[in-house]
Amino acid sequence: MERRQFLGNQSRVLLLAVWGIAGLFTGSSVGAQQNQGAPLPGTTEDRAAGTDLANLSLESLAGLNVIVTSSAKKAESLRDATSAIYVITSQDIRDSGIQDLADLFRMVPGVQVVRNDASEWGVSARGFNAQYNDKMLVLIDGRSLYENNRAGVIWREDDLPLQDIDRIEVIRGPGGTLWGSNAVNGVINIITKNSKVTQGFYASAIGGSEIYESDNFRYGGKIDDGWYYRIYGKTTHDGPLQDSTTGGNFHDDWNDQRVGFRSDWDGGKDRLTLQGDFQQGLFNYADDIFNPASVQQFTDVNTNLDQDGNLLARWVRTFSDTSEAQLQAYYDVVHIQTNDGQLSARNTADVEFQHRFPLGDRNEITWGGDFRNTSDDYKATNNFYFPPQQSLNNYGLFLQDKVSLVPGRLYVTGGAKVENNPYTGDEILPSGRILFTPDENESLWAAVSRAARVPDRFEESVYHYRDGSTPPLLYEALVPNTSLLSEELVAYELGYRAQPVADASLDLAAFYNRYYRLISNVDITGIQPSPIGGQLDTEGVWVNTDGGAIYGVEVSVHWAMTSFLKADLAYSYQDYDAVLLSGVTSSALGAPPPHNLFSGRLTLKPLPGFEVNGAFYFNDTTFLPDSNPDDASVVQAFTRLDLGATLQWTSNLELSVWGQNLGGTHTETLADTFPAINIGPSVYGQLKANY
Repeated sequence: MERRQFLGNQSRVLLLAVWGIAGLFTGSSVGAQQNQGAPLPGTTEDRAAGTDLANLSLESLAGLNVIVTSSAKKAESLRDATSAIYVITSQDIRDSGIQDLADLFRMVPGVQVVRNDASEWGVSARGFNAQYNDKMLVLIDGRSLYENNRAGVIWREDDLPLQDIDRIEVIRGPGGTLWGSNAVNGVINIITKNSKVTQGFYASAIGGSEIYESDNFRYGGKIDDGWYYRIYGKTTHDGPLQDSTTGGNFHDDWNDQRVGFRSDWDGGKDRLTLQGDFQQGLFNYADDIFNPASVQQFTDVNTNLDQDGNLLARWVRTFSDTSEAQLQAYYDVVHIQTNDGQLSARNTADVEFQHRFPLGDRNEITWGGDFRNTSDDYKATNNFYFPPQQSLNNYGLFLQDKVSLVPGRLYVTGGAKVENNPYTGDEILPSGRILFTPDENESLWAAVSRAARVPDRFEESVYHYRDGSTPPLLYEALVPNTSLLSEELVAYELGYRAQPVADASLDLAAFYNRYYRLISNVDITGIQPSPIGGQLDTEGVWVNTDGGAIYGVEVSVHWAMTSFLKADLAYSYQDYDAVLLSGVTSSALGAPPPHNLFSGRLTLKPLPGFEVNGAFYFNDTTFLPDSNPDDASVVQAFTRLDLGATLQWTSNLELSVWGQNLGGTHTETLADTFPAINIGPSVYGQLKANY
């Protein structure tokens, strides 16, 4: 099948560039002379130390004036966001007692979190959860965590200190116009604290029944009045979980060490951020290993040495309250080695630019571009890469225009991103959004968007071998397909936000997602000769299937009932049509969403310096379809209960004790992706010191 090529869209790219460059060169004068429009919310705050939402009042946290940046790639109030966005604040992280980054998303409406083993999680918004979620884009301070080999996020590679997170903005729904391909079902944007607000010394120590040990330290200082920095270190040792079939040790314990730094310089109109991290982890797991050369399969406890590091630089120039430009670059390295001879290395270099400026009295233009190179080198036991080394480029331009139809009341936003990738050529990712704000305490928004998930390295170039039906004589193969088209989503969304009283807020979103050309695998006839020899039993190939629809409603409520009692509730109902289940498997696509997801969190402060926190997270039954209906299965519904108490001994010392998964032992694993494990009750204690 002939690929579409980027050259056919040169005229569109040129138009985007000319329009944007004209605004860039007029940015300082336009922003200074045309003050009829309101200043962009949050600009002054961004020039300062950065938002530490933990320091806001409960009323601010409950209201619609929380500042977000992910929905429009600029600072704006939650009331003005035209997407289903949920903010996890640093206070939420502290009050949850959660110590693993991926587990935090259990509190977000519409997001399903499952723990596949001690160091692997599946995180998905609005369906398709699996070991790797290929339809969620995850970023830390603008650096993408999306892994191109198997299209998803390896959460254990980003065990950053949770106390350094300022906030996490979770968008449910497509974000391709601003963030590009693979931002299909959502965008998770993890934003760490400006180093100006992490001055002094911080240390914490954890010990418990499942978290054997976790130690953190951080030191922040300043070079001069406008230049601040912090350095940190973290070590983690988590114990193994239990095999639900045998009841024995699953051999999935892990040890991890991480160090890093961040430095921020504020020169008034110019701001500069430099940061970097290095992590090394040893992750154990029970692995079914198949060697097609000897036609043998065996089970072994494998050790995965995972080393990764990154460096990021970001420069921001503020022309005025309504005009700003940003340039960001980062380099990311991942190296994985296992004791059965598998090796993988991946290097990513990325440069991004964006600029916003007013055009006349009613238009606000945001435009930008990016270039990314990913190079890799793979050697595996049962995965054969052709070629084993690749260097791939992605690049694109985006343009978005926000038009004020009725100033202060009615806005329309339209835009598109034109992006080129090496697998399917160019992708056009448009969206249209409308916002109505009848007063300061309400907003209504609607959106229609197109998003795309491009094929990954595994689907395009990997022969995957596994044990066949009559070992050791025959074996099976899953072969690549270089003619795959991108997966496509057309999404329709509607949302309503309200702050009926000063200390409570409501957020409601409904959506209908229609998917096309979803990539799955099917068995084929006419088996081709294997590139490595031997005799194949069956052969499967990656293909584009029809798709189907997922739809639902999500609601969240924040309520600061009194000065000492706060509650947060989130609920979502999701469903899907029969088309989605026809001829596909959950191991290839990910599982359809559970019908019901429900979470509730309560914070009680009965005495000065003492507080109690409780949380429950309910995950409904998850259906795991298969192309053969007789093979379909389910993961049973489960509820997670957490309870903790915190004592502030002095202004510098804090002690907390937590019990987690107190509802009893349960299984979360999407079983046709991983062997099922048991997750049982656990306890830990934590001591914090801050000077």
